[in-house]
Amino acid sequence: TEKIQSVLFNMQNEKTKYAFLRKYPYMDEDKVIGVKEAHLRTYANNLCRQNKANDFIKKLQHTYHEENNLHAIIISKRKKFSLCVKQIDDFLPYIDNYETVEYIEPRIFLNRQPELPGVINRWLKNENPYGKVLAINTIIRCFNHESYYRNWMETILEIKTDDLYLNKKRAQFFSSALINSEDFFLPYLTSGALDRWTHNMTLQLSANSKGVKSEKKEMYISLRR
Repeated sequence: TEKIQSVLFNMQNEKTKYAFLRKYPYMDEDKVIGVKEAHLRTYANNLCRQNKANDFIKKLQHTYHEENNLHAIIISKRKKFSLCVKQIDDFLPYIDNYETVEYIEPRIFLNRQPELPGVINRWLKNENPYGKVLAINTIIRCFNHESYYRNWMETILEIKTDDLYLNKKRAQFFSSALINSEDFFLPYLTSGALDRWTHNMTLQLSANSKGVKSEKKEMYISLRR
Protein backbone atom coordinates (compact mmCIF):
# COMPACT_ATOMS: atom_id res chain seq x y z
CA THR A 1 0.00 0.00 0.00
CA GLU A 2 2.79 2.44 0.83
CA LYS A 3 4.39 1.72 -2.54
CA ILE A 4 1.10 2.38 -4.32
CA GLN A 5 0.67 5.62 -2.39
CA SER A 6 4.19 6.66 -3.40
CA VAL A 7 3.38 6.04 -7.07
CA LEU A 8 0.17 8.06 -6.76
CA PHE A 9 2.01 10.99 -5.20
CA ASN A 10 4.50 10.89 -8.05
CA MET A 11 1.54 11.46 -10.40
CA GLN A 12 0.16 14.34 -8.32
CA ASN A 13 -1.36 17.27 -10.18
CA GLU A 14 -2.31 20.32 -8.11
CA LYS A 15 -4.92 21.56 -10.60
CA THR A 16 -6.67 18.18 -10.51
CA LYS A 17 -6.62 18.18 -6.71
CA TYR A 18 -8.16 21.61 -6.26
CA ALA A 19 -10.67 21.13 -9.06
CA PHE A 20 -11.92 18.07 -7.16
CA LEU A 21 -12.02 19.93 -3.83
CA ARG A 22 -14.06 22.75 -5.37
CA LYS A 23 -16.59 20.18 -6.56
CA TYR A 24 -16.56 18.24 -3.27
CA PRO A 25 -15.71 20.85 -0.61
CA TYR A 26 -16.66 18.51 2.24
CA MET A 27 -13.72 16.21 1.45
CA ASP A 28 -10.62 16.35 3.67
CA GLU A 29 -7.90 18.11 1.67
CA ASP A 30 -5.21 15.99 3.34
CA LYS A 31 -6.85 12.83 1.96
CA VAL A 32 -6.80 14.05 -1.66
CA ILE A 33 -3.66 13.66 -3.78
CA GLY A 34 -4.84 14.90 -7.17
CA VAL A 35 -4.26 12.42 -9.99
CA LYS A 36 -5.68 12.67 -13.49
CA GLU A 37 -8.14 9.96 -14.49
CA ALA A 38 -6.06 8.81 -17.47
CA HIS A 39 -3.04 8.24 -15.22
CA LEU A 40 -5.14 6.32 -12.70
CA ARG A 41 -6.51 4.04 -15.40
CA THR A 42 -3.05 3.36 -16.81
CA TYR A 43 -1.76 2.54 -13.33
CA ALA A 44 -4.72 0.23 -12.67
CA ASN A 45 -3.90 -1.65 -15.89
CA ASN A 46 -0.28 -1.99 -14.79
CA LEU A 47 -1.27 -3.35 -11.38
CA CYS A 48 -3.55 -5.92 -13.00
CA ARG A 49 -0.85 -7.03 -15.44
CA GLN A 50 1.66 -7.37 -12.61
CA ASN A 51 -0.83 -9.37 -10.48
CA LYS A 52 -0.64 -6.78 -7.71
CA ALA A 53 -4.24 -5.59 -7.86
CA ASN A 54 -5.77 -8.34 -5.71
CA ASP A 55 -3.58 -7.59 -2.70
CA PHE A 56 -4.40 -3.90 -2.99
CA ILE A 57 -8.19 -4.26 -2.99
CA LYS A 58 -8.09 -6.61 0.02
CA LYS A 59 -6.75 -3.78 2.17
CA LEU A 60 -9.83 -1.78 3.06
CA GLN A 61 -10.07 0.97 4.27
CA HIS A 62 -7.81 3.11 2.07
CA THR A 63 -6.24 6.37 3.19
CA TYR A 64 -6.48 8.51 0.07
CA HIS A 65 -9.28 9.39 -2.31
CA GLU A 66 -7.23 8.26 -5.31
CA GLU A 67 -6.75 4.83 -3.74
CA ASN A 68 -10.54 4.52 -3.67
CA ASN A 69 -10.79 5.54 -7.32
CA LEU A 70 -8.07 3.05 -8.20
CA HIS A 71 -9.99 0.37 -6.29
CA ALA A 72 -13.17 1.20 -8.25
CA ILE A 73 -11.35 0.94 -11.58
CA ILE A 74 -9.81 -2.42 -10.68
CA ILE A 75 -13.01 -4.11 -9.54
CA SER A 76 -14.75 -2.84 -12.67
CA LYS A 77 -12.33 -4.98 -14.68
CA ARG A 78 -13.48 -8.26 -13.13
CA LYS A 79 -14.55 -10.80 -15.72
CA LYS A 80 -16.50 -13.02 -13.32
CA PHE A 81 -19.92 -11.57 -12.51
CA SER A 82 -20.30 -12.94 -8.98
CA LEU A 83 -16.80 -11.85 -7.97
CA CYS A 84 -17.37 -8.38 -9.38
CA VAL A 85 -20.63 -7.93 -7.45
CA LYS A 86 -19.08 -9.22 -4.21
CA GLN A 87 -16.13 -6.86 -4.47
CA ILE A 88 -18.46 -3.92 -5.15
CA ASP A 89 -20.57 -4.87 -2.13
CA ASP A 90 -17.45 -5.08 0.02
CA PHE A 91 -16.29 -1.67 -1.21
CA LEU A 92 -19.57 0.30 -1.02
CA PRO A 93 -19.45 1.04 2.75
CA TYR A 94 -16.09 2.76 2.30
CA ILE A 95 -17.11 5.12 -0.53
CA ASP A 96 -17.40 8.73 0.63
CA ASN A 97 -18.01 10.72 -2.56
CA TYR A 98 -19.81 10.45 -5.89
CA GLU A 99 -16.74 10.68 -8.10
CA THR A 100 -15.61 7.28 -6.85
CA VAL A 101 -19.06 5.81 -7.62
CA GLU A 102 -18.76 7.01 -11.22
CA TYR A 103 -15.59 4.96 -11.64
CA ILE A 104 -17.57 1.74 -11.03
CA GLU A 105 -18.56 0.68 -14.56
CA PRO A 106 -18.13 -3.10 -14.88
CA ARG A 107 -18.07 -4.19 -18.51
CA ILE A 108 -19.26 -7.66 -17.45
CA PHE A 109 -22.63 -6.13 -16.48
CA LEU A 110 -23.41 -5.37 -20.12
CA ASN A 111 -23.49 -9.09 -20.88
CA ARG A 112 -25.34 -10.25 -17.77
CA GLN A 113 -28.65 -8.36 -17.82
CA PRO A 114 -30.77 -11.29 -16.56
CA GLU A 115 -28.73 -11.43 -13.34
CA LEU A 116 -28.64 -7.69 -12.68
CA PRO A 117 -32.17 -6.83 -11.44
CA GLY A 118 -31.71 -8.53 -8.07
CA VAL A 119 -28.41 -6.74 -7.53
CA ILE A 120 -29.86 -3.39 -8.61
CA ASN A 121 -32.89 -3.82 -6.31
CA ARG A 122 -30.57 -4.49 -3.37
CA TRP A 123 -28.51 -1.39 -4.07
CA LEU A 124 -31.65 0.74 -4.47
CA LYS A 125 -32.82 -0.36 -1.01
CA ASN A 126 -29.45 0.48 0.50
CA GLU A 127 -29.62 3.45 2.87
CA ASN A 128 -26.24 4.46 1.50
CA PRO A 129 -26.92 7.08 -1.23
CA TYR A 130 -23.85 5.87 -3.14
CA GLY A 131 -25.50 2.48 -3.53
CA LYS A 132 -28.61 4.14 -4.96
CA VAL A 133 -26.56 6.17 -7.46
CA LEU A 134 -24.66 3.04 -8.49
CA ALA A 135 -27.97 1.24 -9.04
CA ILE A 136 -29.35 4.03 -11.23
CA ASN A 137 -26.10 4.27 -13.19
CA THR A 138 -26.27 0.53 -13.82
CA ILE A 139 -29.86 0.72 -15.06
CA ILE A 140 -29.04 3.56 -17.46
CA ARG A 141 -25.91 1.80 -18.77
CA CYS A 142 -27.38 -1.66 -19.18
CA PHE A 143 -31.10 -1.29 -19.92
CA ASN A 144 -33.14 0.89 -22.29
CA HIS A 145 -36.36 -1.08 -22.78
CA GLU A 146 -39.77 -0.07 -21.46
CA SER A 147 -40.18 -3.26 -19.42
CA TYR A 148 -37.12 -2.36 -17.37
CA TYR A 149 -38.27 1.21 -16.80
CA ARG A 150 -41.52 -0.28 -15.49
CA ASN A 151 -39.51 -2.49 -13.11
CA TRP A 152 -37.87 0.45 -11.35
CA MET A 153 -40.08 3.45 -12.02
CA GLU A 154 -42.06 3.38 -8.78
CA THR A 155 -39.00 2.61 -6.66
CA ILE A 156 -37.05 5.56 -8.05
CA LEU A 157 -40.10 7.83 -7.83
CA GLU A 158 -40.35 6.98 -4.13
CA ILE A 159 -36.78 8.09 -3.35
CA LYS A 160 -37.15 11.31 -1.34
CA THR A 161 -33.93 13.15 -0.63
CA ASP A 162 -32.31 16.57 -0.40
CA ASP A 163 -29.15 15.14 -1.96
CA LEU A 164 -28.71 17.14 -5.18
CA TYR A 165 -26.49 14.56 -6.88
CA LEU A 166 -28.88 11.69 -6.19
CA ASN A 167 -31.81 13.78 -7.39
CA LYS A 168 -29.97 14.55 -10.61
CA LYS A 169 -29.39 10.81 -11.09
CA ARG A 170 -33.11 10.23 -10.64
CA ALA A 171 -33.71 12.85 -13.33
CA GLN A 172 -31.25 11.07 -15.62
CA PHE A 173 -33.23 7.84 -15.20
CA PHE A 174 -36.49 9.64 -15.97
CA SER A 175 -34.88 11.37 -18.97
CA SER A 176 -33.70 8.01 -20.30
CA ALA A 177 -37.23 6.66 -19.89
CA LEU A 178 -38.70 9.68 -21.67
CA ILE A 179 -36.33 9.45 -24.64
CA ASN A 180 -36.51 5.66 -25.06
CA SER A 181 -40.11 4.99 -23.97
CA GLU A 182 -42.01 8.25 -24.39
CA ASP A 183 -45.50 6.72 -24.56
CA PHE A 184 -44.88 4.94 -21.26
CA PHE A 185 -43.24 7.79 -19.36
CA LEU A 186 -45.01 10.92 -20.66
CA PRO A 187 -48.09 10.39 -18.43
CA TYR A 188 -45.83 10.56 -15.37
CA LEU A 189 -44.76 14.04 -16.48
CA THR A 190 -48.18 15.35 -17.44
CA SER A 191 -49.81 14.01 -14.24
CA GLY A 192 -47.34 15.81 -11.97
CA ALA A 193 -45.84 12.63 -10.51
CA LEU A 194 -42.43 14.29 -10.21
CA ASP A 195 -41.57 17.19 -7.92
CA ARG A 196 -40.99 20.45 -9.78
CA TRP A 197 -37.17 20.40 -9.64
CA THR A 198 -36.90 16.79 -10.86
CA HIS A 199 -39.61 17.40 -13.49
CA ASN A 200 -37.72 20.35 -14.96
CA MET A 201 -34.30 18.71 -14.71
CA THR A 202 -35.67 15.63 -16.51
CA LEU A 203 -36.89 17.82 -19.37
CA GLN A 204 -33.66 19.82 -19.49
CA LEU A 205 -31.54 16.65 -19.69
CA SER A 206 -33.84 15.26 -22.38
CA ALA A 207 -33.72 18.44 -24.46
CA ASN A 208 -29.92 18.53 -24.21
CA SER A 209 -29.48 14.86 -25.11
CA LYS A 210 -27.62 14.05 -28.31
CA GLY A 211 -29.74 12.70 -31.14
CA VAL A 212 -32.99 14.29 -29.94
CA LYS A 213 -34.74 16.01 -32.84
CA SER A 214 -35.52 19.72 -32.67
CA GLU A 215 -39.30 19.20 -32.53
CA LYS A 216 -38.89 16.88 -29.55
CA LYS A 217 -36.64 19.40 -27.81
CA GLU A 218 -39.31 22.05 -28.27
CA MET A 219 -41.93 19.72 -26.81
CA TYR A 220 -39.77 18.94 -23.79
CA ILE A 221 -39.12 22.64 -23.16
CA SER A 222 -42.85 23.40 -23.43
CA LEU A 223 -43.61 20.91 -20.62
CA ARG A 224 -41.50 22.74 -18.04
CA ARG A 225 -43.33 23.88 -14.92
